[in-house]
Amino acid sequence: MKMFKEDEKVYHAKSKSGEIISAGMLKKFKNNPVIYRMETIGLIEEQESSAYKFGSACHKYVLEGKDAFESAYYVGELINDKTGKPFGSDTQKVKEWETKIGKPVISTREFQAIEEMDFEIKHFGESKELFETGDSEMVVRGNLFGVECQIKIDWICLGWRAAIVDLKTCQDINQFTYDFAKYDYGFNLAFYQMLASKERSEFFPVYVVATEKLESHRCATYKLTEDFMEGKRKEVTEAINFYKRCKENGEFTNNFRELQFIDIKK
Repeated sequence: MKMFKEDEKVYHAKSKSGEIISAGMLKKFKNNPVIYRMETIGLIEEQESSAYKFGSACHKYVLEGKDAFESAYYVGELINDKTGKPFGSDTQKVKEWETKIGKPVISTREFQAIEEMDFEIKHFGESKELFETGDSEMVVRGNLFGVECQIKIDWICLGWRAAIVDLKTCQDINQFTYDFAKYDYGFNLAFYQMLASKERSEFFPVYVVATEKLESHRCATYKLTEDFMEGKRKEVTEAINFYKRCKENGEFTNNFRELQFIDIKK
């Protein structure tokens, strides 16, 4: 399967328009076909939170290096003259400032945290080995069950240790496995695995490197088991087939119209 680099805006535009389905958009469709459809035809627009901006900045620094980070982000603060303190990153003042300088702004404190997170990832434990050789932000496009799909892999290890590596930022490593289940990261990674491995005799193993925002900036590496991934691949297959039917029929409707059941076991 061919892997290549592509501008982030070009990549996301293809999935946001509905031209090609990505892991994130397929999960959005699975959870709520109506919202998915409204986004792809431009009726609603997803807002970027400060947490998302920090995570993207961390990805840029860790995966692509300091030079790439500095070309994409501005480090500094906009000071409120009345209080002598920086404006919050989600305030209108900062958004206007970002528009003026043409880059997202990361505070000095956030930048220091990113540097420390990068050091922990690159110098210790299993993550050190995973990031020694490989390439970042690799795009793959292909067809799964008659649907055109795309992925952008955070880090791909090739050669003797071929693997997909996904980088996640979290507030607290102790809570990461709960976050992993809550946000269903496994669904996205199964989608990645299926498309990236399509022309291989076996699936790429998948690792998740989680780094925390707490001042300790601990890092943990997780390998997703085959049993877990097999179950998630089944979910992806079902979602793609449902998406295919909806697209063929031109109907993206409420997926909860049928009677639902609750059977809670104590």
